[in-house]
Amino acid sequence: VREEVQRGFIAHRCDQYLGGAWWGVVVYSVFFGAGHIDQGYDATIAIGLLGFFWGLLYISRRSIVAPLVSHAMFNLAQLLKYLAFAAR
Repeated sequence: VREEVQRGFIAHRCDQYLGGAWWGVVVYSVFFGAGHIDQGYDATIAIGLLGFFWGLLYISRRSIVAPLVSHAMFNLAQLLKYLAFAAR
């Protein structure tokens, strides 16, 4: 399941039952970042902050479309960066 769908589900459920969508976004962002710890501490923090940003985007729009597109564009940028430097 894509991260955006999980993030939307968790934020929605936390908003209904567990103290608010903000709480769900914060907790999920910590775990999202921690899931990338094998990439280094700096990447863990950066990715956790990206997850937090995408969670805020979900809260503000109440739709997973914007976070999904943003995440896809981020992944595309990473791929293009890799392809640009791998060709050298």
